[in-house]
Amino acid sequence: MNKDEYLKKQYVIEFIKWITHKHDSLLFNSYKSYIWNGKKFNECQKELESIKIKLKKALEDEDEKETKDECIKILVWGGVKYSNENYIKNNPDIISELKFIKTRIDPCNFDINNQSIIEIKTNSGFSKIYSILLGNFIIYDSRVAAAICYFIRLFCEEKEIEIPEELLFEIPKGREMKNRNPSNKKYKFKEFDSNNYKHLKYNIKASWLLYGILEKTTKFNEENNSLRALEAAFFMIGYDTLSLGNNG
Repeated sequence: MNKDEYLKKQYVIEFIKWITHKHDSLLFNSYKSYIWNGKKFNECQKELESIKIKLKKALEDEDEKETKDECIKILVWGGVKYSNENYIKNNPDIISELKFIKTRIDPCNFDINNQSIIEIKTNSGFSKIYSILLGNFIIYDSRVAAAICYFIRLFCEEKEIEIPEELLFEIPKGREMKNRNPSNKKYKFKEFDSNNYKHLKYNIKASWLLYGILEKTTKFNEENNSLRALEAAFFMIGYDTLSLGNNG
């Protein structure tokens, strides 16, 4: 299944229509309140854009040291250096690996049934690296995933339906001691430990879903890097367990 096929699924169409009709303002206001490492959205984007430019040049020049340095800068920015740094530092094939990823997991033409890329390193930390490498690939961490699942739960509750397969997501376990899972007695969302293909599959699927939302919303039209802005909205909504109202 690719992006176009996914966005034509009945419940994906209905969910996108529902969330843009009912929660446009919440999403936009959440994006506007974005703070990470004490910096607002535009400040963070300026920092990441600088890294992106340097990483692109390092890959073009096949500069292994600079490529690794810029990847580690992304991990530091995301607060996920500790568990991922060694993989970067000890990887003699980092350049060829990132070039392969750039051509193979572009969400615009990726098929999530493709098992040939099962070994690509993917977790919340590497999701951040790939989001810099690929402009249309969102960060899929426990916060963003929890917010997506929260809205899916609200949608299903209102429609009085079970969670459709196309809207079924799982949540990567966060490193913080917080339960962000919005499951309740009726609607359950699984959590998973680091699992390369599973994380990649849901990451791509979530990128498609947010892309579909952007096509229907007007709130984000004037924003620079609108996909990243919408991702920031989900990040902020999923940041605090209490905001998800997951006690039902």
